Amino acid sequence: MRIRFYGADVIGVAALNRMFNPLHPLRKYAREIFIVGAGILAVLLVVSGIGSVADSACGNEVLHQELSPNKKLKAVIFQRDCGATTEFSTQISLLNAAEKLPNWKGNLFIGNDLSGIITAKWKSNSLLEIGGTNGGSSSKQENSLENVEIRYD
Repeated sequence: MRIRFYGADVIGVAALNRMFNPLHPLRKYAREIFIVGAGILAVLLVVSGIGSVADSACGNEVLHQELSPNKKLKAVIFQRDCGATTEFSTQISLLNAAEKLPNWKGNLFIGNDLSGIITAKWKSNSLLEIGGTNGGSSSKQENSLENVEIRYD
């Protein structure tokens, strides 16, 4: 078998032609080389898609939104539920005022096992106070984001 492209060899085609030559030493490994290459490609495709598939199984329910005094930013308090195998969590994202909450984890706060009500109150355009976080644990608790200082009580 000889691979040709409009009468001229393309870069790499010469190597393929040598490999498919029955007398070439790698000819007996061509099938294995192809299978390993396809396997590596499949693993890379699966790994790159795991995050998006896992997040698509989750859902966010907005509980409260608090606009900044200048109405440019908002703090969105929401519950994130990723199905029966995980507990829901109360989370907070800081977004532009016109932005819709994406189906993603909170970028500011992720609380676990919280017993009270989480609150968000703007003290100024650059200071946000988060309340009700003392009753449980958190896996994310940013102290500043988007030039906004965050205080927790």
